[in-house]
This record gives sequence, C-alpha cells and structure tokens, in this order.
Amino acid sequence: MILTVYLVKKFLKFLIISIVLSYSIFFIFSLLGSLGENLNFTVILHLSALNSLSIYSFIPSQLFILAICLFIINLKSKNELVIIKEYLHIYRLFFMILPILIIFIYVELNKEIFSGNINKIKSDIFKLNANVNSKIFVNNINDNKTYSIFKSSNQKSNKVDQFLSYEIQNKKIKDAVFSDNLYMNNSDLLTNGFMFYNKNEFEYKKSNTKLFKNFESFWNDNSKVVYQSKLNNIKSKYNYIFSIFFNILFYFCISMILFSKNIVNKSLNLQKIFLIILFLFLYHSILPKITLGYFHYYFQIISLIVLIFSFFQLKKHE
Repeated sequence: MILTVYLVKKFLKFLIISIVLSYSIFFIFSLLGSLGENLNFTVILHLSALNSLSIYSFIPSQLFILAICLFIINLKSKNELVIIKEYLHIYRLFFMILPILIIFIYVELNKEIFSGNINKIKSDIFKLNANVNSKIFVNNINDNKTYSIFKSSNQKSNKVDQFLSYEIQNKKIKDAVFSDNLYMNNSDLLTNGFMFYNKNEFEYKKSNTKLFKNFESFWNDNSKVVYQSKLNNIKSKYNYIFSIFFNILFYFCISMILFSKNIVNKSLNLQKIFLIILFLFLYHSILPKITLGYFHYYFQIISLIVLIFSFFQLKKHE
C-alpha cells in the first residue's frame, strides 16, 4: 500500500511537471506568433493563454505520454524500476493509474466540447476588438455542414445588413443563399429577395422568405460562433462507442509499452520504443480525422482491429 501511494504521488508530480512544461512552451510559441497582430498586448496574452489550452483539448494524449515517460525515466535512473517490477505486477500498475486514464479518456471523448468553449471565449475577445458585428451559425446534419454568416454595422442593434449561407457536401458547395434585403418579423429574420446559387447557376428570387427562426435569441447569444449538430441517432451512438474503445485501447497500449518488463533491460533499444510510441500517437491523432465516404465505417473497424492486435501482442510479451 505504501509503495502504491508513493508511486501515485510520484506520477502526479510528473503529470503536473508535464502540464506546466507543455503549457509554457505552447504559450511562448503562441505569444511569439501573435505579436505581429494589431491587438492590445493584454488581449494577446489572453489569446496566447487560450491557444495553449486549446492545444491541450486537441491532443491531451501528449500530456499522458510525456508524464509517463518522465515517470519511468526517473524510476529507472534511481534503479527503483527493477524493485517495483519485482513486487508489482503490470495489472496492479494499471489499476494504480486507472483513475488518471479515465480522466484522459473522458477528455478525449469531450475534447470538441472543451475546444468549442475555448473558441467561444476567444470569439468574445475578438468581438470586443471588431468594428463590425458578425456571427456564424454552423449546422451539422449527418455528413453535411451549413454555414450561416450574419453581419451588422451596428453592434447594439438586432438589425442585420447581410446574410450569407452555404451548404458543404463532400467538401464542395452544394448551394448558397445571399441577401442584403433583410427585416425582422417578431423574432424571426426574413428577406424580401435573395440571390440563390445551385448547380453552378445563380438566380435572384424576389419573395418573402424566412431565413432564420428565433433570430433574436441567437443574435443575443454572447458567442461569436454557434454550433448545432443533428447526427443520425444510430451513427452518433456508433461514433461514441468507437471513440470509447479506440481511446481505451490507445492509452492501454501506451501504458503496456512503458510498464513492460523489457523497460528494465539495460540493453533495451530506446529508439525502437520511441518510434513505436510516436507511431501510436500519430495513429491516434490523425486517424479519427480521416473520412472515406461510404467506406468510413469499414476503415474505423479496421483501425480498431489494428489497436486490438497491437494490445494483445504487447500483452503476450509481458
């Protein structure tokens, strides 16, 4: 029990070091990249801080890998790792870091929400420095995305001067609507006429058309960008279940490599271990962003099988 508490405290120590070290590096690079912007220095500091947090939300796994690598290196340098491997089985080590693994897996599953909240704060900061009041509405329906952009020259009014909306399908613009002849009816936004684009042709339609329902509520929202998603229920559940298993297998594979009995071997090829971890990190970071149309779900299943195979191969050699 004493050994377990000692190891947990030590791991948390290196996790905090990893967070501070990574955040400092991200902050410095973000600050240097923003110095050329025509913004107040205080705003630049706020944006740099938010950009650093945003990177965490995109790749939280790098924190876990860095922390566990520093943890293992420290134990190995003091010859503590040999003793620990003698008294603690790998499954007990897994149990020891399981709460931390659960936290990281939870962040992975909800990183889009965290990233969206950070982007909202960033948008509000930019809104304070903008001359024109504008807002974007992103509607995600299955594989299609619709972007609606509203512009107003008066920041304190609900009056909108321009409206542009376009739908993306298979990375191409399917259709678009533009209007600068807008008015409000109750809380809805309507137009007397608009330019319509479809099948590479433009057409002007003069008619009273409702463009956005309950516009006042949307416009008074403090966020610069508002997201709405309407995924198919079955697809949504499938994607969530896939993400759970994919992230669990990834973190377990990383832990299995670094807690392996081969780590204590002095003749271990560290370059090989580094390349394997780097491959798994890139595989985990890039693969979910790849879309292959009708073959997307087959691709996901194959990627999951690869991780399952990797996990059992690592387990076999333990």
